[in-house]
Amino acid sequence: MDSLPFRPICDDDEEQVSTAGSPTTPPASDITPELLTTAQAAKLLGIGTRTLWRWSRSGICPSPVKIGRGLRAAVRYRRAELLQWIADGCPRVERGQR
Repeated sequence: MDSLPFRPICDDDEEQVSTAGSPTTPPASDITPELLTTAQAAKLLGIGTRTLWRWSRSGICPSPVKIGRGLRAAVRYRRAELLQWIADGCPRVERGQR
């Protein structure tokens, strides 16, 4: 058993592997998405997803962005738009504006 063809892994090796990534790449937990799913946007606003859909359709809050075509298109909300809307006091959004 003393003549293994490989060296056993020790704790120091694990640290080297975990820090071997690019030094400029932030950890995934530090990345803030600019486009939010309906659930993420609702959580940001402190409301339910159905309320968010209703507000979006009636012009109470900014409308989402559709990515793709047809029924399977992804629907996302712009984080910056939602935060600006909150900072402005949650004014009604006119049709045709975001």
